[in-house]
Order: sequence, then structure tokens, then C-alpha cells
Amino acid sequence: MLLALSTLLVDGLEVAAPQLRRAYEPYLSDGVPVEESLRLLQVTTVSANYLWDLESSIAMSDRLVNLAREAGAVITLQLGLTAAAYARLFAGDLAIAAAHLDEAQELSTASGSPVHPYTAVAMAGFTGDLNEGAAFVRSAERAAEERGEGLVVCLCKWSLAMAYNGNGNYAEALAHCRALLFRNSEHVLMLAPFELAPNAWALAELVEAAVRCGDMAAAASAVDALAEIAAISGTDWSLGVAACARAQLSADEIAEEHFLEAIGYLGRSIARVDHARALLLFGEWLHKVGRRAAAREPLRQAYDSFVAMGVRAFAERAGRELSATGAEIVARVDESKHHVLSAQELHIARLAAAGRTNPEIGSELFLSKHTIEWHLRKVFAKLSITSRHELGDALGTALA
Repeated sequence: MLLALSTLLVDGLEVAAPQLRRAYEPYLSDGVPVEESLRLLQVTTVSANYLWDLESSIAMSDRLVNLAREAGAVITLQLGLTAAAYARLFAGDLAIAAAHLDEAQELSTASGSPVHPYTAVAMAGFTGDLNEGAAFVRSAERAAEERGEGLVVCLCKWSLAMAYNGNGNYAEALAHCRALLFRNSEHVLMLAPFELAPNAWALAELVEAAVRCGDMAAAASAVDALAEIAAISGTDWSLGVAACARAQLSADEIAEEHFLEAIGYLGRSIARVDHARALLLFGEWLHKVGRRAAAREPLRQAYDSFVAMGVRAFAERAGRELSATGAEIVARVDESKHHVLSAQELHIARLAAAGRTNPEIGSELFLSKHTIEWHLRKVFAKLSITSRHELGDALGTALA
């Protein structure tokens, strides 16, 4: 792993990619001793992010959480929960990510070890919250600049760019992308020494914002960079994002081919947010070229997916575009009652529905059994049930 990361720093992603895969792939199985896994799984999870390998990132971060629980390693569990929450955001599992963050915060209160802001910063971008969320991100960015934490600064700029794109404020999104990605020349990208993940993710935000603002030179530089990363990574996620970027810059006669290519790649991945964004962009393009009827289906799929995931700003944007095509929008209400629960209550309810006793849940979450009982009483009241035997039906698809 040290060799792979050193190669990444010195020689770049293309040279380091095979070493990174060899370094983290053993940690996808149970073959590595538990003690070693507890030490290194967080690093291997980050390494998978460099290669846009979301499936491996989720698998390893989930494994770290499970091993830390079993070992009673509180600080490692706290770190594992934030890593797992981060990966879940890209898969569209915002409720799971929020539950992980809540638990990490409770562990922080108990242990005195602070929760790093990485995941909360990213969450603001995915939800598109330009009020409290954006204020939190700006505060985190200022604090990171004072401490010299360049990675957090990068995360903040990427998150704000995503939030502004979601809200259709492309000029602001472009400004944040420029501050993050351009250094010495107006159109020369500086992706940091080894294509830091947030910088690479911001390339997609740059393409979308730059195209809408008419800055085709900036968009083209980002399209080329994404193509290089996708060629190295080879995952459906990276290939889909690169194809979607290429579609936005293509002439009308070939754009549809690239959009469909992107939707195909992303539909095979677990990167549900980017899949929905590709559908949205395709629908918006179809509407722009005068194919209103054809635009409705991808826009409706995007809208339903964003609403289900809780990606609110993009859902509102998809809804506005769908309405502009003349389609009637029926407010999508998820009838499963689990959405009335807080993230922590949902987590406890899921464990109880799976057959865990209160002491077992308390031990797993480092809470007293009395605290678990208190949470479950609130859950029963909110779901209008009287016993844990009814939890499975009440939660519905939350257990899927």
C-alpha cells in the first residue's frame, strides 16, 4: 500500500493503478487478519476511491464497520462509519449515510474524539442545501484553510459546486470549480499531484456548469481529463460519467449516442446518483432540441429516483423540467412510514426488526439498553405499532 500511494504521488494515477488494485483487493475478503484489517481498511477504502471503484469502497468500509463493532474498537468504528457514510452517498443511500453520521456523532460525544467533517460536507452537496448546508460547508472550508487541510478545502469547493448545479445556479458552480481546478492558466487543469478524488469528481461539475455558461474551452479540458481517468479506471461508474460529460459537449447529431452510452454504464453500476443525473441531462437535452415527448420518460425516471434518494435540489430541477415538457407531475410520496423516523431511530428499528435484543443493539451502538428502549418507544409511537414483531411490515422497503 505504501508503494502504491508513493507511486501515485510521484508518477500519477496511470502508473499507480495496478499497484493500488493489488494493494486493496486482498481486503475485500476475510483472508486478511482482523488486526491488520482494522489498521488498514480505511486507507484501502480511500485507495479504491482514486480508481472510482465504488463497489469495493462500499464493501471495504462496511467490513471495517462490522469488524470494529465486533472488536469494540470505538475510535476505529467512528472512522469506519464516516468512511461508509461517504461511500453510500454516491450510491444514493442518503438515509443510511445519515444514520452512520448520527452514530459517529454519538460515539464522538462518548469518546471525545471529534468527527471529521468530510461526510457532512459531501452530504450538503448531494442534498443541494444552499442554506444551513452551504453555511456549514463554508465554515468547514474556512477552518480547513486555517489548519492547512487542503483535502477538506477541495471537498468543500466540490460540494458547493454540486449544490449550485443542483439548484441550477451554474455561474456559482463554475466559480467554485475554477477555484478548485485551475491554477496557473485559465484553461489548464491542475488536478493536484495524484488526481485527488474530490478534484476528479469536480470535473463532472465543471463540465455541466461550463457548458451552461458557454465556457466550452473549460468544459473541453474537463471532458479530456475525465476520459483519461475513465481509461485508467475502467469501472462502469467512471466510464459512465466520462460518456455523460462527452455528450454535453457533443454536436446534436451524436449527443444522444453518448447520453445512452452513459446511462447504460451507470445503470450497471451502483452509482445511482450519477445515473439519475445522466437521465436528467439527457431529458433536458431532448427538451432543448425540441423532442418534448421523448424527454418526459428520462426526466420522470430522474425525478422519481432523486426523490426516492433524498437528492432534493436535483429532484426539484428535474420536476421543473418535466413540468416544462407539459407532463403532469404528481408529487411523489413514499408511503413507507420509515421516513418519519430520524436516522438514528431508523438504524435501531432496522436492528430490532432483524431480531436483535435491546442489550445486543446497545452493545453494537455503544448505548445503554435503557437508551435503546427509549428510542424504540418513540419508533413505535411514530409508526403506530405496539410491538417489535410489527416492525418489519411497518418499515417496508427500509429493510431491503
